[in-house]
Amino acid sequence: MSQDHYKTLGVSENASQDEIKRAYKKLAKQHHPDLNGGNDTEFKKVNEANNTLSDQQKRQQYDMEKRYGTQGGHGPFHFSGGGFEDIIVDLDNQGLGGMGQMFEQFFNDGKQQRQTFRQRKTKPLRNQDIRINLTVSLEDVFYGRSKEVVIKTPTGTNQNVKIDIPKACDNGTQIRFSGLGSKLHEDLRSGDLYVVLTVSAHKNFTQKGKDLYTNVDIDIFDALLGTKIEVEHFENPITVTVPPLTQQDDVIRVKGKGMHLNNGTTGNLYIKLNYQIPKQLTDEQKELLEKVRNK
Repeated sequence: MSQDHYKTLGVSENASQDEIKRAYKKLAKQHHPDLNGGNDTEFKKVNEANNTLSDQQKRQQYDMEKRYGTQGGHGPFHFSGGGFEDIIVDLDNQGLGGMGQMFEQFFNDGKQQRQTFRQRKTKPLRNQDIRINLTVSLEDVFYGRSKEVVIKTPTGTNQNVKIDIPKACDNGTQIRFSGLGSKLHEDLRSGDLYVVLTVSAHKNFTQKGKDLYTNVDIDIFDALLGTKIEVEHFENPITVTVPPLTQQDDVIRVKGKGMHLNNGTTGNLYIKLNYQIPKQLTDEQKELLEKVRNK
């Protein structure tokens, strides 16, 4: 037994599970290889010690072997000579899985019994993620355009990444690229790349989910009598009919002229009308308005 797990964690052999847990957290943070001053060898020792002592069954087995030895000692149990018959290697997809070990014990009643103790899988270590911010226009989001960006990795190399902007995405949308993060530690799994999108403000439109909103100024006489107005749009100008007696702050819905989603559906365009009062009136206009008011 080359490593004393209790000494590795700096706890006594009578330490409680809470004491072991606190000691492990402190030492894991101190020796983590991704942190400044970290030590990969010590970090693995600390993990090994914690994996054994935090499991009650493994701890009892370890204490028994620590006290009586593994090659047939002088205690109440007798262990057969030789090595282990089987070693089970359990490497997960992350590249650093746990290694299970199969221990064989022969009890003094002459009957051979085998117990397998498979070490718990610990969360695999991996390189750090990279997170970048990318500002896109509302037109980019409307059409679902692609962007080519160059990312500087922690190793100092440049990496070209093509980013497909999801249609109708909102501010704060995250796009994840698996394995395109840091590769600083070659023996660990690569981190991921996260691109956080910021949609810049547009001069005419405001986006709310799959819908678009805009404001249009309209002459008060057009609002009273009704008219047709032309509204700018990403694809082509839209002609909208304003019904007579339209009220201030009325909203006109234009179906299907909002954002386009990847599943083929579309949102709506909402047009809020703002009255424009003329600053001057001709004598004729004043006379006509007086007649309307006095009726």
